[in-house]
Amino acid sequence: MAGLKGIDDSIAFSIAQNCKSVIHVSFKNCELTDAGVCEIATNCSKLSVLALSGMADLTDRSIFALAENCHEMRDLFVAGCPKITRQAITYLKVKLLRAGGWYMYVPEIFFKSLIVRLRVKV
Repeated sequence: MAGLKGIDDSIAFSIAQNCKSVIHVSFKNCELTDAGVCEIATNCSKLSVLALSGMADLTDRSIFALAENCHEMRDLFVAGCPKITRQAITYLKVKLLRAGGWYMYVPEIFFKSLIVRLRVKV
């Protein structure tokens, strides 16, 4: 769905209610708000890859919802989301580490990068 016009919270709510087993979704450059992302996070707990890049209005609220609900998250794309803070990403890292033995590789320049990558601990 990346970049498609008209992809907004109503679509996110529909996915959240009807596709609870979804594991990979790309909303890059779509028109979602925190409400849509939180609904996905709350109802799609098996989500492991989520692209949110290019959504300037998303805030830490979305990241907190993902941290609380999506413990299988591996890849989170957040480039171009200036309202998402380093503190929220750190919170996500800690929650995922506690939830299932994940560790996170985050480049030093991660805030300018395209991806927050999570990998299985070996």
